[in-house]
This record gives sequence, structure tokens and C-alpha cells, in this order.
Amino acid sequence: MEHEPILLDLSGIAQQPGARGSFSYSLSLPPSEELICEGPVEVALEAHNSGRALLVRGTFAGKALISCARCLEEVPINVKGKIEEQFSLPGVSEPDLDLIDQSEPGESAFADEMLNVSELIRQQLLISLPLRVLCRPSCKGLCATCGQDLNLKKCDCPEGLGHPAWESLRDLVNKQKE
Repeated sequence: MEHEPILLDLSGIAQQPGARGSFSYSLSLPPSEELICEGPVEVALEAHNSGRALLVRGTFAGKALISCARCLEEVPINVKGKIEEQFSLPGVSEPDLDLIDQSEPGESAFADEMLNVSELIRQQLLISLPLRVLCRPSCKGLCATCGQDLNLKKCDCPEGLGHPAWESLRDLVNKQKE
């Protein structure tokens, strides 16, 4: 299924200092290596031309699938957050403002007075994800030797040997003990 990005034309707001606009979306993001959303993401945005920059504020809420840090099983988690970004206005140079699109214009969600809402939300979701998720607190993880999911069944690997890549280090430690 092809996901077309949601582009918001902000030319009317970008060209008139003091102009404002409110927008809401229920958007579906395409799955990628770093982010898989389960269902739509609800988004509410407000854009404001401060005369110096275009301010975009709002909220988002959705559900993402994250791999368990121990067994790699996909875990659905609720993700929500606030958005507060500043984008440079066409023809306005503000060197003292920390504008997201000045340091990396190719990665900006705002170009040619169009806000790529899909890209903005994708970026916001990524930075809102927790660093470590467990499918359950008692998750046993994967066997370091054979990779068996120890939540499903116990493997036949000897206890405590660990990954074969550590054998040389184990031999060195055993020699020092002798």
C-alpha cells in the first residue's frame, strides 16, 4: 500500500506576519526499518508566523511496535508527545535563532512553504520512542549461544558458556588463574 505524504500548504501563513492556522490529521505512516506504527497517528498542529520564524506547535498520539530488548518480540507501545519546532521563513535571515531547517535543509520537513506533516511526525515519533522496551519484566531473552527464545523453550546449550566469540578471553582468564 502506497503512503502519500501529507503536505500542508502554509504559504498564506508564511507570507503574513502574525498569521495563524490550526490543523488536525489522522495519518498512517509507512513502515520503515526504524519505525512501525500500528494504526493511525492522531495529530493536532498550530502554525504561527512570528515575523522571525514559522512556529509549529502541537501534539501527536499513536501506537508503535518496538522490539523487546531481550527476545526481539514486537511489543506495541503507546507513544504521545508535544511538537514545538521553528522553521525559517522565505527571505528572512535569523542567525541567532536555532532553526531546525538551517543546519540540515535536506532533512527539513518544511520547504517551499509546504510542511511535510508525515515527515515531521515520523521524526517526532522516533525521538519519542523509549530506548529499551521489554515484552514483560520476566522475559528470559535469547540464548547467547544458539539464539533460541528462552521464553518459548529451554535450549540444550551448556549453562554459562555464553557466545563462542568470548572463548579466547575465557581461556586467557583461566590461564591467569593457574
